[in-house]
Amino acid sequence: MKFEHIIEVNRDAVPGVVPLTAEALWFGLMVRVEDPCRFLPGINHCTIERCAPNRVCRTLHSGASVIHDEAEWEAPHWVRFTARTENGDAAGTHTIRILQSEDGALALHFHYQTASTPQTSKDGIDYAGFIREAWRQADFDTVRTIRELLATPDTAN
Repeated sequence: MKFEHIIEVNRDAVPGVVPLTAEALWFGLMVRVEDPCRFLPGINHCTIERCAPNRVCRTLHSGASVIHDEAEWEAPHWVRFTARTENGDAAGTHTIRILQSEDGALALHFHYQTASTPQTSKDGIDYAGFIREAWRQADFDTVRTIRELLATPDTAN
C-alpha cells in the first residue's frame, strides 16, 4: 500500500502560529529520530544503536510488543523510517521530506509504503482508509509536537 500527502507548516494568515524555519523543522525531525516516545503514542521505551553516520537502528517497546526499525537521513532534506519484520526484512517505510519554496514557504511531504494492502472487510469496512487516516493524523501530530518542542526554551537551544 502506498500513501502520501503534504502538510503546510507555515500557512499564511494563521493567527498565533509562529512560522518555523527549515533549520528548526529539521531539528524537530531529528528529535523524532532520537526520542520517538515524544511522537509515537504507546511507545514506552526506545533503545537506539548508531549503525552509520546518518542511520540509527532502533528497538521500540510498546507494552509487550517490540518493533525494530531503522532511521536514516540526508540532512537537512529527508528522514526515512524502515520497519523490520522479525526476520529482518523491510515491512514498510515512512519518509518525511522537507519542502521549501523559493518564497520561503515550508511544507512536509509524507510518504508511506508497505508490503501489504489491507482489504475491505466483509462488512464493507475500508481498512486501508482507516490506516491512511491514522497516518495523516499522526503526521499532523508530528508537526504539532515539533511546534510544542520548539516553544520550550530549554529544548530549542
